[in-house]
Amino acid sequence: MKVVNHSLQGLKSGNRDVIHSIYTRLLPKAKRTISILGGTEEEALDVFQEALETILLKIDHVQNNFDGLVLQICRHKWIDRVRKRQRETVRNEKANRLLDEGNDLRDEYIKKEEEHMQFKLMEKTFLELSETCQKLLQLIREGKKGSEIVRELNFSSANTMYRRKFACIDRWSKLIKASPEYALIKA
Repeated sequence: MKVVNHSLQGLKSGNRDVIHSIYTRLLPKAKRTISILGGTEEEALDVFQEALETILLKIDHVQNNFDGLVLQICRHKWIDRVRKRQRETVRNEKANRLLDEGNDLRDEYIKKEEEHMQFKLMEKTFLELSETCQKLLQLIREGKKGSEIVRELNFSSANTMYRRKFACIDRWSKLIKASPEYALIKA
């Protein structure tokens, strides 16, 4: 019992010889244990020093094996670190997933807003087209056959209808590109 408490008392009193003896005896074992559990030598040294600090602050006497106590505390402290890292990793993954979802929602919102602006611009410039162009493009959009459109709009031929269609689309495109809103949508 006196030998066991000798290490504890020497550690608590700051006896250099006892502390040196503890480091010499136990640090290599702690490094090996932490290494087996996936840690580095530097992490093992940190854990070892934390274990000695825990003993200094919380242990008043040791009944059995001081060395075993130090190594057991090292092992538990290392496992706690690994668990904490895993929790942080899970938290970080969740946070990243939420950020990604937020970014996706933001991107979707921006896309919808751009589509809405495009629609409004097309609607506005469509109304600037001649009445004949509006009717022609509306009939085409409704899926009417060329012969029906020629008859309804009193065109002389299907060729005339197709030339007018091209001219109307070209005019509409120029109106869209000339609009100040177009620059905002393209940016």
